[in-house]
Amino acid sequence: MTASDRLAEMLHLSVNTGVVIHDPANIFYLTEGYAGEGLVYLTAEKRIIITDFRYTEAAEKNAPDFEVVMTDHEHPAEKRLAELCEKDQINELRFESNYLSVDDFEKLRAAVGEEISWEPLRKAPQTLRQVK
Repeated sequence: MTASDRLAEMLHLSVNTGVVIHDPANIFYLTEGYAGEGLVYLTAEKRIIITDFRYTEAAEKNAPDFEVVMTDHEHPAEKRLAELCEKDQINELRFESNYLSVDDFEKLRAAVGEEISWEPLRKAPQTLRQVK
């Protein structure tokens, strides 16, 4: 079982719940090797890295179990996340409240829309990282 599978299981992710990870240490742990920039989006079924063109090749190589979605000027990370949430009919997103700034959180919330509820992860990835 992969680290991202363990997190999904630990959180009891439902079909309409997603997780967004920004902390580089948690991204590296959950992808089991990707150390570039961007964010990770998880659902019960999906594992996705959202990053720009500079890191797509590294993401594909170092996290082969993850789909890689590329950002650009017209589609920044928060817009890509919003597109994925809409496609997956997400109504709840869990996020790293201990890592994101208020400004970054507000930018994400504005992009995905007010109809999605936000729940803090309460350091769930760090809890998994503690277990060897």
